[in-house]
Amino acid sequence: MDEIGVKPGMTVADVGAGDGWFTFYLADRVGPSGRVIAEDIDAQALEAVRERCGREKVSNVSVLVGQTEDPQLPAGAVDVALMVNVLSALGNAKNFLGSLGKSLKPDGRLVVIDWDPVKSGQLAEQEAAAFRQQSLRQLQDAGFEVVKTLDFLPIQTMWICKPR
Repeated sequence: MDEIGVKPGMTVADVGAGDGWFTFYLADRVGPSGRVIAEDIDAQALEAVRERCGREKVSNVSVLVGQTEDPQLPAGAVDVALMVNVLSALGNAKNFLGSLGKSLKPDGRLVVIDWDPVKSGQLAEQEAAAFRQQSLRQLQDAGFEVVKTLDFLPIQTMWICKPR
């Protein structure tokens, strides 16, 4: 959370939230004056987020069912959009990321954490370089600039991006 700059009062989108593993960490971090939007295309998974919010009296999380090519986030409302293990699963990354970019505030950031094929043992270094380049090209083609790459996670890489 420190690396991606999540602070109290921010609006953060957990894009591809699933059952909310990161959502509730983000909710604690942004505090009562902040907001977390748990977005996913899986309405059933988001129901688990709703239920946990009710059970634990979490009031700064809202749930949003998105679409495969558009997360449906409100325009210009998000300080940080976090995507964990989502980029590699996108069918049409350019459309999805382009729509996501419109949801960011002018100084907003997109944080992508995704599987690293070398760290996870799926690809040799040469093949992985092409895979990484493809991921970076998807971000660039959608109008994002990678401003920082972090490799401290055991089987993932983190890219902090800003709209160009």
